[in-house]
Amino acid sequence: TIEAKNNYEYLLFEDLKPAGLEAVQLRSGESLYVREIKSGALSKEVQSPMSNVQSQNRTGSERVPGSAGILPASPSKSALMNFNSASDFTGRARWVYQELRDRKVALFIDHLPEGVWQLSYEMRAENPGAFHALPVLGHAMYVPEIRTNGAEVRIRVVD
Repeated sequence: TIEAKNNYEYLLFEDLKPAGLEAVQLRSGESLYVREIKSGALSKEVQSPMSNVQSQNRTGSERVPGSAGILPASPSKSALMNFNSASDFTGRARWVYQELRDRKVALFIDHLPEGVWQLSYEMRAENPGAFHALPVLGHAMYVPEIRTNGAEVRIRVVD
């Protein structure tokens, strides 16, 4: 989940794949969209964070010292930001180019307007076990001062 305080152009988010998981998509460039979240849905999610989740999505970002404008959408790092209902979204969406690599998934956004956005993709569990998902790294490709890191996520895959 990304809170953009300004309009941004040419953003790159790099999500390192956790051991035991693979992206469901087989080819780069498949249709993927970032969707804007309604402010009411965001406040509802912060009030009731989910706990004891077996499998989590890779959302959330936190401000890095020296970064400019890409902030966490929730003050609680432990809250799982999971929006699935159509009523949670404003209807605005932006196309995202995804590039699947051996160790990571690179997500490119050419223009991200101000607002709170959800960016997600599906992963498939290959092996049972407990894994650490390293933080998502985000930055503006042509303005190095704009950058962000997500939070580490622990994932438990059960057979």
